[in-house]
Amino acid sequence: IITELSNLGYTIKAYDPHVVESFDRRVDTLDEALAESDLVILVTDHKEFQSLSAQYLKKLVRQPLILDTRNMLPKEKFLDEGIRICTLGDGQWSRDSAAREAAAAVETNDQTN
Repeated sequence: IITELSNLGYTIKAYDPHVVESFDRRVDTLDEALAESDLVILVTDHKEFQSLSAQYLKKLVRQPLILDTRNMLPKEKFLDEGIRICTLGDGQWSRDSAAREAAAAVETNDQTN
């Protein structure tokens, strides 16, 4: 996903609380990863991510849009709070097209705002 979105020209910030060593595009805190983001992509189901609240996300992100690849967040609750949340495995997207669909969703948000 990182490679695909990078190839499309998007800036990536990656955060994993369980990875200590540095890697390309890594940031040190969840706040830093979320700050001014247009799209949040959750690819691990760490407890820190499972406990994310809609209010916390809305406070930090620029665009309230989440791609939850682990189906760990309460989708209806986030939708009710005004956050677009897309999940894999519910027939909405296929894994092969997730990055392209996420990029298209960001572009759609940019055009409507």
